[in-house]
Amino acid sequence: MEQIYRKMYATLAGRIDTTLNFMEECLLHQNCDWKNMNQAAKKLKDALLEAEEMYLDAEDE
Repeated sequence: MEQIYRKMYATLAGRIDTTLNFMEECLLHQNCDWKNMNQAAKKLKDALLEAEEMYLDAEDE
């Protein structure tokens, strides 16, 4: 089970890093509109769902 935690952590950390970079670019270019912030939120939600699916799949094994 320890392996799944590592995989979940790597997935979440990578996706959070990517999303933060996207948000920083939006700020840098003064492009923090609703569309871009909604896109960032969706990326983070998708990362959480992916990690949850990994965990549930590991439980089934």
